[in-house]
Amino acid sequence: MADETEKKEEEVTEQEKTGGGKSGSNMPIIAGIIAAVIIVEAVMLFVFLRMTRPPSAEEVEEKMKADSLKHTTIRQTTVGTIMETPIEAIVNIAGTDGMRFLKVVVKLEYNEKKYKNLGVELERRHPKLKNMLLEQLSAMTLEEVNDTEAQTQIRREYMRIVNNSLPEKVGQISNVYLNEYIIQ
Repeated sequence: MADETEKKEEEVTEQEKTGGGKSGSNMPIIAGIIAAVIIVEAVMLFVFLRMTRPPSAEEVEEKMKADSLKHTTIRQTTVGTIMETPIEAIVNIAGTDGMRFLKVVVKLEYNEKKYKNLGVELERRHPKLKNMLLEQLSAMTLEEVNDTEAQTQIRREYMRIVNNSLPEKVGQISNVYLNEYIIQ
């Protein structure tokens, strides 16, 4: 009997050494899977927290500088500077009994190096410039508005009107851009 007990103990010891037990052989695999899941969850948590955190003061300042530079680059053209505030006009088209309308949004370009105060003066005169555009557009008929040269004519005439309203010492605009031209 003692021999049998010793043999059984030896077999159990030998199985433990060789990993013959079922529960012992799966432990490294289970531990590896758990470790992988924890690592993946940690990475996902890091990415989520990074995406949802509020930006720091330095990041906000850098973004504002980049936006400012982008905005300035857009404003600068080969000829001059484009007016900050667009001039928008919506008018009934003449001869349509109020059934049709025209929407036009314009921006004015000027040479900021030559006329240093022109930008300020244009902003100050914004209501008057809008009124002049409204008067010009409200006199146009449906045929004139639909003409292939209508946009060019509107730009040229409006530039003439604006330049005639500005004192010579203040400056002159060099171009008019139509940002929107909608006939309804």
